[in-house]
Amino acid sequence: MAKTKILNSLIHSLAHSYFSTLNFCDGGYLSDWIVNSANELGISELKIDILNKRIYPKKMEIKPLMYHLDSLPPIIDKTLKSNDLETDFIVEAIFEISITDNRTMICDGFAKGKNDRIYKSKPYTEKSFQIFKVFDLTLQNKLAKWGSRKYGQIKFFLWRKYKIGNLGYTKRIENQIK
Repeated sequence: MAKTKILNSLIHSLAHSYFSTLNFCDGGYLSDWIVNSANELGISELKIDILNKRIYPKKMEIKPLMYHLDSLPPIIDKTLKSNDLETDFIVEAIFEISITDNRTMICDGFAKGKNDRIYKSKPYTEKSFQIFKVFDLTLQNKLAKWGSRKYGQIKFFLWRKYKIGNLGYTKRIENQIK
């Protein structure tokens, strides 16, 4: 029989993956999106149902948060498979997130197995630093955001073309001279 004790750390692993720096989206990390949107809505707690891909309250179902939820069920499946458990062993996985006054997000949660046992791990905390508007962006804000993104892309393109390109070209000439 497979041991299920390892599943106590599953929620912490999922939170670590979900809020990682790899999930940067449109000017902020997911913790920034959660804190800024919750502050705009005036709420301090929310719940994310991982398996059903739902966020409560419903107003918090914004694109960056919903998009990155798709990466979590494969992590659950991989964890279950590596511990010789059925892939449908976990019947419920929930993030319970609370936001403090100093922009710290605390993600606690649980996973429930087929055996009706609840698996909990230590809370995952993340501090939000980026402040931006999430809801009700005016046309001017949208254009400024788009312009900023395009400016960064053009700047990177020019830097790459003239700095790296020239560097490679001068090194080839120096190698031919020797």
